[in-house]
Amino acid sequence: MSHGTFTTLITCMDGRVQKAGLDFMKETFNSDYVDVITEPGPNKILYDNTDNAIVDNIFRRADISAFSHGSNVLAVAGHYDCAGNPVGKERQDIH
Repeated sequence: MSHGTFTTLITCMDGRVQKAGLDFMKETFNSDYVDVITEPGPNKILYDNTDNAIVDNIFRRADISAFSHGSNVLAVAGHYDCAGNPVGKERQDIH
């Protein structure tokens, strides 16, 4: 087990959203570290659940975060203007 507290963030690979996601997880959940799992448009990938290999890989990494690092918080974050999920805000919120 690692020292410190961990949370898990599944978010877009887009570098524009990385720092905001890390800051949110650390501040909101008072965590020392954030395990970040990135994919282009991860909220759409998980919502559609059509690419089993990618979904399984995301779950495998989340399991490592939970069971090896002790993370007990997981968040999925999408964002506007996403190349991997190019839909409007309403659809992003649904995903």
